Amino acid sequence: MGSGKTTFARFFIQEVARINKKKIKEPITSPTYNLINNYNCGNNINICHVDLYRMKTIKEIEKIGLFEEIENKIVLIEWPEKVEKILKKRIDISFIKKQNK
Repeated sequence: MGSGKTTFARFFIQEVARINKKKIKEPITSPTYNLINNYNCGNNINICHVDLYRMKTIKEIEKIGLFEEIENKIVLIEWPEKVEKILKKRIDISFIKKQNK
């Protein structure tokens, strides 16, 4: 927690949109309570930002429609270890919170 996942997602989404000359009008926020936030970044590029922290089982994840929601999109998943056995095509980026001494 607090390691910069949403900050990374915000800058990634803004940069993809900027490259495509698209302005994201809504705030790019953590999907902690919504679970899934979608962003149209122009040129048929859609980014889905997902937070699986509160999901306990694959059944819960299936119920929110994640696997249908992410088709043909760039998907940024916070807490991806909950679906890593299912999602085979992926790039993993890890964030480690630096401990203050």
